[in-house]
Amino acid sequence: MELFKNAFNIAIVFAIGGSLLGSLIATDSKRYGIALSGLMVLAGIILSVSVADYFFSPTHPWLYGGVGVFCGIVSPALLDALKGMAPKAIQRLINALCNRAEKIIQDKKDN
Repeated sequence: MELFKNAFNIAIVFAIGGSLLGSLIATDSKRYGIALSGLMVLAGIILSVSVADYFFSPTHPWLYGGVGVFCGIVSPALLDALKGMAPKAIQRLINALCNRAEKIIQDKKDN
């Protein structure tokens, strides 16, 4: 329980909430579908928590919330830009991640 309290302090919760708000505003679920929109929201949450925790002190939770909203709005556009600029590189990255995941799953099944 102590780990949960340390990992999710009030500032981190504000960053997650801000990111959810920003991502839900910026993500077009009709265009991307529910699954891809959910992944974009998750990417926004990870981006916002890491940026806020790295650059700001947790004594200002409202600042974390603002950073969360900004990162949540920016993350879908950033993912679109990456896909648009280098579709073949993104496809290779996805294939490499999938191949690695398959190897990990097969290794666990063998044990």
